[in-house]
Amino acid sequence: MPLNFCPKCGCKLDDISTTCGECGVDLASRIEKTKQNSSQEISTDMYADFLQRSFAWFIDIMIVLVVVIPLSIYVNFGLFYIYTNIYLFTIGFFYFWLSETLNKGQTLGRFLVKIRAVDEKTLKPAKPTNYFTNNVTKATPFLLFDLLLGIIANINSTGIAKKRLRIVQNITEIAIIKVKKSSK
Repeated sequence: MPLNFCPKCGCKLDDISTTCGECGVDLASRIEKTKQNSSQEISTDMYADFLQRSFAWFIDIMIVLVVVIPLSIYVNFGLFYIYTNIYLFTIGFFYFWLSETLNKGQTLGRFLVKIRAVDEKTLKPAKPTNYFTNNVTKATPFLLFDLLLGIIANINSTGIAKKRLRIVQNITEIAIIKVKKSSK
């Protein structure tokens, strides 16, 4: 992370400055400390575990079902199973995608569990297109295959990588992290 202003005189700095153009202070050591601090912020304990993710998904899918089940019962005219799956996918997909896109990576379930979906590299909210792709399987039976393939693909010598559990997350480069408690 580059320094934006000189710590001594407050002059605005270029992103690549190693010395201040105004007062000549050496910024190299300060830039190195900033890099070390930002790399220390990304640790494995910041990623949400399987139980947190599962509980958040369970809350979210219950919210979707509260809408889908009455819709399926009153609108289907005898084709309950077919329409229920169509409603579940459509309503579920839009619930997950719009919630994440509009709420900085959080659905209601993730909000309650205090986790969020973010871009793996920047740890900031991902692009809407990444959230779109990430949510294609969430409200379908394909979620199980997505999860199983993801676990197989993301296993390493220390076990399953915590950053990604689903194969779609490999494509979208989305990670699920714990929300830091704000200190007041």
